[in-house]
Amino acid sequence: MKSMSRDWLGGLIEGAQKTGQIRRDLRFDLIVFYVNALSTEFGKLLADRIGVEFTELFLPENLSRVKDLDLPGAVEDLVRLMKTGLQPQG
Repeated sequence: MKSMSRDWLGGLIEGAQKTGQIRRDLRFDLIVFYVNALSTEFGKLLADRIGVEFTELFLPENLSRVKDLDLPGAVEDLVRLMKTGLQPQG
């Protein structure tokens, strides 16, 4: 991960830990790694869904195609997965 991205993400995570929005009992660098890996792979999934390379995802013509996906639903599922894990609920 680029240093600037890591610093930016680290700042967000540090702030979220201070306000109690995320756990404080895990190693900071592990949380930064986890969130970065998850967001990068999610971007790759979106790119795959619209049929482009990840490096082309952020081109204006491709971002407009991402709007056609059920992005809020996918993000909701991803957040639920992060919160509850893979075990069946109930």
